[in-house]
Amino acid sequence: MFSRLKLAAVAAEFTGVAALTLVLLAVGKSGVGYSYFLSTGVALAFLGSALFLARVSGAQFNPAVTLGLWSSRKVSTLRGVAYIAAQFAGGAFAWWLYTYLTGQELPKTEMVFAWRILVAEMIAGFVIAFGVASAIYQEYEGLQFAATVALAIFIGTLIAALGSNGIGNPAVALGVRNWSWAYVAGPLVGGIVGTNLYLYFFASSKEIAMAVAKAPAKRAVKKPAPRRKK
Repeated sequence: MFSRLKLAAVAAEFTGVAALTLVLLAVGKSGVGYSYFLSTGVALAFLGSALFLARVSGAQFNPAVTLGLWSSRKVSTLRGVAYIAAQFAGGAFAWWLYTYLTGQELPKTEMVFAWRILVAEMIAGFVIAFGVASAIYQEYEGLQFAATVALAIFIGTLIAALGSNGIGNPAVALGVRNWSWAYVAGPLVGGIVGTNLYLYFFASSKEIAMAVAKAPAKRAVKKPAPRRKK
């Protein structure tokens, strides 16, 4: 059974992704859908959402980040699956809410595969996950954590916009109907590489030791006491 705190964490991931997606859609609808404004809007949306919800779920808000943290054993498999499901549900909900509020169908962007799109989205996922890993291993909290990751989102999506729509988040890509395997696989691969590159090349020995010390210990299996011979 899920405890209240675990359900709250899943709900936080759902809410965070929905907020990022709705802000991206709102900025695009406003007519100022330039990459700079889109990246700024999503970064600010993350900043606010993380300040509200980071202590509940860790404010991952991105399947690429969750997968990267899972690959470095910072997130358990069960939690990772629950988070990713909630993140995609949040993106889908934002899509539905946009349609309801505007009374307009959200047009699907025609996706033509190009390696530049895959590489651009991979870069976005890499930069975002690298920023998250740096914040986690340096034990940033509150505004420091939120600002660090928001800056990574701004930089990553702005660079990616040179070759793609600059999303870097498969759940948000679903919500804005930029759905293709390049927009899914690119950030996921980038997330794994970015997280582990920071861990193995940039994290200090002290940071790694503290992270290991804080990891939940495995419960020891108690062996039954041997019976005394009468």
